Amino acid sequence: MSALNVLKRRDVIHVVSDGGYYDDDGRVLSFGCKVYPIAHFPGFVGALGRVLAGPLLAAALGQAASDIDALFDKIELLLPEFEDRFEDVLEDGVSGMMVGGWSAARNEMRLGYIKGRAKSEPDIHTLKIFAGDQAIAWPVISEARQLDAFGRLFYSIDDVPAPEDYAKRQLMAQRHTEFELPSGRKGCGIGGFGQLTTITRDGVGTKIVARYPDRVGEYMTPEPIDWAAFRAEGTGASTAGLSRLQRDMLARKQRKAERRAS
Repeated sequence: MSALNVLKRRDVIHVVSDGGYYDDDGRVLSFGCKVYPIAHFPGFVGALGRVLAGPLLAAALGQAASDIDALFDKIELLLPEFEDRFEDVLEDGVSGMMVGGWSAARNEMRLGYIKGRAKSEPDIHTLKIFAGDQAIAWPVISEARQLDAFGRLFYSIDDVPAPEDYAKRQLMAQRHTEFELPSGRKGCGIGGFGQLTTITRDGVGTKIVARYPDRVGEYMTPEPIDWAAFRAEGTGASTAGLSRLQRDMLARKQRKAERRAS
């Protein structure tokens, strides 16, 4: 399990990811980034799978396309070649990939996701493009856990807090959610550190927003948490660009969610 959360608007993409790699039973193998910039145009690659998948993908795909539009046009053909080229390193390939960036031709951000491995799962290995503003969360958390972390539910991307606050809370909520691991054991699959990657038309920036006390060779174990105290640290939802009516609606939703959480 890996965290790969995306907030997409017309002129910016924020990607929130964790940094823990573990074996089939959930013991930590190493720590490392899962989201990487594409150097020569404002874009990124977020890879699920082996620890080396991200940097290799960012380098190989970046070399094959001059911009995000060209990359989207050819990515389904490039990935089988990529798996052949790095078969000895990646073993079972890349289990999923998020890719996006600024399109000068369209004057907007573009975002796409490819599920599955190119060679062994060709039927599901197609590019899905996300149009318009999007708030994408992976892994999905329950409404109860979202209320624990945020004190309210999200009904649209406009309800989401400012990016750094969202990153810290979303990752903590995902870290405190048990998932079925490849061995069948249930446990934590999110850890190491929290990374916020921001893509604009001018470039890509990365910031480490959280660090977790996980250790190589041990299970990831979420630290005990006082959710009420954690919620009190929040900065609230971002209201930038909203009308007065929208801000009033957001405030009413927040008060309703807080009553449900109390």
